[in-house]
Order: sequence, then C-alpha cells, then structure tokens
Amino acid sequence: MKKNALKIAALLLAAGLLFNSCKKEQDTITVGFDSMNLGENGYINDQAVTIADIAFTNDYNQEYSSFSGFAFSSLNDVETEGYANQYSVFNAKNNGNQFAVAYDGGEYGPVAFEFTDGAARKIKSFEVCNNTYAALSTKNGDAYAKKFEDGDYFAANIIGYDKDGNETGKVTYYLVDYRNGKSVILDSWKKVDLTSLGKVTKIQISLESTDNGEWGMNTPAYICIDNIIYVD
Repeated sequence: MKKNALKIAALLLAAGLLFNSCKKEQDTITVGFDSMNLGENGYINDQAVTIADIAFTNDYNQEYSSFSGFAFSSLNDVETEGYANQYSVFNAKNNGNQFAVAYDGGEYGPVAFEFTDGAARKIKSFEVCNNTYAALSTKNGDAYAKKFEDGDYFAANIIGYDKDGNETGKVTYYLVDYRNGKSVILDSWKKVDLTSLGKVTKIQISLESTDNGEWGMNTPAYICIDNIIYVD
C-alpha cells in the first residue's frame, strides 16, 4: 500500500509539473513579422508598427525617402554593396522570411522598441543578423567607411529599461569581429539570450564600431532582428 501511495504521489507530481510547463509555454509570446504586407518592393520603411503589445517606432523623411527606427523587409541580396541595399539581411538562405531592419541613427537617437501598456516583461531572446549594407562595408570598405582589419569590430549593445527609465542591464553581441585574429562577419540568424536584462518595458539597440570619425560612427548603423520572445 505504501509503495502504491508513493507511486500515485509521484504520478500526480509529474502531472503537475507537466501542467505548469504547458502553462508557462502558453504564456510565452513570439513576435515575428511574417504577417506584414510588404508590397511589391519587399519592404516598407514609412510605418510605425505595433505587434503583440510591442511598438516599433519609425521616423520617415519624405523628402529623402529615408527612415530612422524600424523598417520591415524580406530582402536578402548579399552581394550588392551600398546604401541602395540597406533593406537586405546578410543571409543568402533567408528565403523570403520577413524581419525588422533597425537603423541606429537620425536626430532621435538610438533605436528602441517598447511595450505599449508600460508593463514590465521578461524578454527571453531575439534573433539578429547583419544587414548587407553594413556587412559589405566592413568587409570591403566604401566611400565613407574603412575595410576592417585585425582588432576591428562592429557590435550591438542591447540595453533594457524599466518603467522608471532606469537601465536594467546590457548584452553586447558582435556582428563583425576581427579581434584576436578572428575574421567573423555574421551571415545567419543567431539567437541572443536577453534573460539577464530582467523585466523591462523598453529595449534599446545601440550600435558601435571601431571605425569612427568626426561625425560619429562610419560603419553603416544597421542591424536586422526577428523572433522576439517574451514572457507575458
């Protein structure tokens, strides 16, 4: 009888753990961009968007057809250099997957996204990849930026903020890394663990490079992101 009671207790405990696991899984939300209508160009650069309580800002300059904040795209031309290819992810195998292009520039400062209701949530991760304009600039150099050499890097600082505007932490991810004899240019989607940031209401993405001039960073200030996972 005692052994049977222990077995029943063990089964009940396992069932409870399974239930809790399913509940936690149901509370996890993934924010992607595949449902967006990108039109015949394969990108949009003039719309602020809210998906699953996350607001993605966009500041569009109609005179120059340029933007800061977020654009959205499915393009993956990994060969064409220059500004005209600013909406492509540097991933030849992207195959139509839609993503956000973050531009860390303009008069509004570093690019950020935030929860519209002001509630703090734990963002578990999101995926990053190089933007083609930025990647080929570091690889080959261009009219404004140098070809990367040993010791150079291009990195994303991902910073969390709470409801009072206080920084909760920072995660740095190297998109291009020529330090210590390496020559890495990220050309596939990689998941970045953001659990160390704790609960946040806003995420800021600030890009940095070893190539800088009188007016700031010379490396094109772009990064592609996708599949933001958070716990509601």
